[in-house]
Amino acid sequence: MAFYNVRARWQAGNLKFASFGMDFETPVELDAGELQDIANTASTEWLSNVGLFATDVELQPCTVQGFERVEDSAGPPPVAHREPTTVEFVGTNATATGTVSGQSSAPQVSLVVTLRSASPQRRARGRVYTPPPPESVIDGAGLVSDTTTRVTMVSDLAAAVEGALAPVDIDHVIFSTRYGDQNEVISYTSDGLADTQRRRKS
Repeated sequence: MAFYNVRARWQAGNLKFASFGMDFETPVELDAGELQDIANTASTEWLSNVGLFATDVELQPCTVQGFERVEDSAGPPPVAHREPTTVEFVGTNATATGTVSGQSSAPQVSLVVTLRSASPQRRARGRVYTPPPPESVIDGAGLVSDTTTRVTMVSDLAAAVEGALAPVDIDHVIFSTRYGDQNEVISYTSDGLADTQRRRKS
């Protein structure tokens, strides 16, 4: 099996931030052309969301990073973790700047999207910390007015990547980074609140 992570990034000023990543497992190693196609497809979808971000935010092309599963010698089985490999491809698209007038909220502010699987176990859930919404879409109670659109942004990006992976028929999955389990994502939800880095809700 081969493990890959597709990651979207954004930039504010001179600082680059990792936004959200999506994990995939494939029965075979993907070749360079397939990985570049995934990076480009993900980038095209991600960079189309400039209408959700303020002009002080710049969306960066997506990257695809390869991972390998490493068995741990200590601890009760099953214990494993993933380590990045030298395999990394970057989308060839140009960067894209947000189009919403005004300022974005602080870099540590995020709308959190919860990824759920059919499993009831906590480790079979994931979270996506989306880039900071513009201040204009957050009300006094911290509610983000276009939450539904932002949740769709996350699910659409996953769908685009899955489309690029169509030859191997892979669905978006959540990995337990410690145990190597995988669970297919079946829903994307959010409580609609803009949370800080210190206190984010799931």
